[in-house]
Amino acid sequence: MEAASGLDIDVQDDGQTVSGVDEQGVAFSASQGSAARLPPGFPADLLVPDDLVFESSTAMGTTLIIAGTFRGELKAAADGVADHMTSKGWTSAISINEPETSIQMWQQGERSANYTISEAGEGELNLVISTGVDEAGDDAGGSG
Repeated sequence: MEAASGLDIDVQDDGQTVSGVDEQGVAFSASQGSAARLPPGFPADLLVPDDLVFESSTAMGTTLIIAGTFRGELKAAADGVADHMTSKGWTSAISINEPETSIQMWQQGERSANYTISEAGEGELNLVISTGVDEAGDDAGGSG
């Protein structure tokens, strides 16, 4: 993989974690399955369900993304995110609530956090949280 890409890449956890540095010098890591967990530096003020079963986690520069499933009801979960984020000083930028999906985008200064919660069936919900910092002058880099 390193020879083909020219990147410095490290593969761990029986291939479930890949990390390295991209051509711009930005560190990255991606984990899946049993190797997935909160990336280092994941903001403590974001709501992550205690019973979240991680499916993947990604870190690229200031952008961090986690995905997994947890048990719950969509409206209650979406309301819980909204209450939590508001209590932590975040401002809602967008909130879209459909019968099977909730998308919430939050801002706090240069920080952003996005929650996508969707029905997975049988009392399970899918969750993706992405967060990042809008680096000055870098529209592509970290508002994610």
